Amino acid sequence: MWKASRSRHGLKAVPRGSGFSAWCHKVPLMLLVALGWGISFAGEPLVLEDARFKGNFGCRFTVGDSVNRFVGDNSRQDLSSLSVRFYVQLADLNLGNGSTIVIFSGVDTAGEAQFMAQVRGSAEGLELVLRARLDDDNFAESTGAPLIDTGWQALNLEWTAADGTGSFRAMLNGTEVQALADLTNSATLIDIYRMGKMSEAGAGNGGFVEMDDFSSRTVSTIGLLCLTPTELNGFYADWPDRNILRHINLLGFQCPEEE
Repeated sequence: MWKASRSRHGLKAVPRGSGFSAWCHKVPLMLLVALGWGISFAGEPLVLEDARFKGNFGCRFTVGDSVNRFVGDNSRQDLSSLSVRFYVQLADLNLGNGSTIVIFSGVDTAGEAQFMAQVRGSAEGLELVLRARLDDDNFAESTGAPLIDTGWQALNLEWTAADGTGSFRAMLNGTEVQALADLTNSATLIDIYRMGKMSEAGAGNGGFVEMDDFSSRTVSTIGLLCLTPTELNGFYADWPDRNILRHINLLGFQCPEEE
């Protein structure tokens, strides 16, 4: 048996009862989502133990075809700012040179993407690219795309729509790696945001993307998962399953209350 558990920081799938057998490892996400929570999904993303960063389960999105696979939140309306943080692993992702997939996007009610984070294949590895729609319907795109390590990474995305002061930035493991600033994008409000594998383009693609521990809010940066020095030295599967996200104090590894 399964149940869906929702904290104020997001949706988490947890097993219920005993007799948990191997066939349960490929249960489509639709069986884990309760109606009325504003959660949407497409392409049957998989909830698997093998796809977890920590805790019990993570989400896997298959790459290599034109099917969009995502989990989304459509409970908001006319958002002009969004801050998200999730953990992503690309160890089993293969993208041809110049091929792209979208791993996160904010869209309007018509389904038009207003901003997106892409992964792009290159001769050097996998690159992170940011794109944000402007009021003239063109897209601003980040340059000097950084390479993304294929192990588990914490990815923060922070987007704001404004008249001349809009922005879109990305952080990997707490360090800013990409930023778009001074955007004129005040009309590009969003109603839905999605995480997964979308808008795949190019040839030579395959494998999958794994994601876990998603959290969102409309303002302020979301910190990394708080771990003690002993936990940091341990295998990630043994890290404690905390529901509240806190900032790491790098001097003393203390866990202050969230601001």
